[in-house]
Amino acid sequence: MSNYYETLKISQSATSVEIQTAYETAYNYWRNLVNHHDPQMVQKANQTLMAIEQIRTTLSDPVKRANYDASLSIGSIGGLADATAQPVATPMITPPTARSSAIPASMAQSNIAHSDSWSCAKCYSVNAVGTRFCKKCGNQLGKDCPKCNTLLEASAQFCSVCGVSIRDFEREAEIKTAEAEALRIAEQRRLMQVEAMLAPVKKHADLASTMMGIGCLASLCYGVVGIPFWTISLINAQKALSISQMYGDEKYRQKAKTARLVSGISLGLVGLVLAFYVIAFVFQLFVTATQGTGY
Repeated sequence: MSNYYETLKISQSATSVEIQTAYETAYNYWRNLVNHHDPQMVQKANQTLMAIEQIRTTLSDPVKRANYDASLSIGSIGGLADATAQPVATPMITPPTARSSAIPASMAQSNIAHSDSWSCAKCYSVNAVGTRFCKKCGNQLGKDCPKCNTLLEASAQFCSVCGVSIRDFEREAEIKTAEAEALRIAEQRRLMQVEAMLAPVKKHADLASTMMGIGCLASLCYGVVGIPFWTISLINAQKALSISQMYGDEKYRQKAKTARLVSGISLGLVGLVLAFYVIAFVFQLFVTATQGTGY
């Protein structure tokens, strides 16, 4: 059976610092196995942790360590020892007093799940409860419960406050996110299809509105200059309105109707002005011709 030093994998002459380092390494290793899926491994881990705690208690105390080293020295004499010598009892590893699993009232009111310590899975150093990142290597030690936001140890599978399965909750959240993304993509594709269907009416309505505006600006300089632009506007407005009505084309049809109305009125007014000038010119010619004949 291995002794304390062999259990910690150190020499009997190890310093107190080496003993403490070896203790932390061994403790963290078995501490991570407490949540193992195999019940036998969990039982073994708990028993080993109690033994390691007893080893630390013995080797960290100079007097207890000296007595233990003396027992190892006497035990190593074996058959050469004096037959009359009284056998030295090997110290028994007494399991430490079980710590109460009850959460104090002050801890119950806090937002941190209770445990003895949080160990780093990367460097095996021991950290205080509620440490979000390892003080030695910076590895993440704590995570928030996705349901109640309680700070939990990174290796926790269930929340100690609300009892939710973290893996199941995260899986449901991933499913909801995937469904929302699928709906977003489907809606985006639908809008793209609608835009493709509306492209012809949009093209003619926009052109009709643009030509109407240019015609109005051109008519400010000279009225008849706006005639070709208004004509183009009327043609495109009529093309836009001749396309079968569909979902989402209301604003384009309204734009086409406005362009058709304004361009039609403008052409009508310019036509009346031109007609007036033509009539006046013809009348002037008639008057001039009449006066020339002497009537």
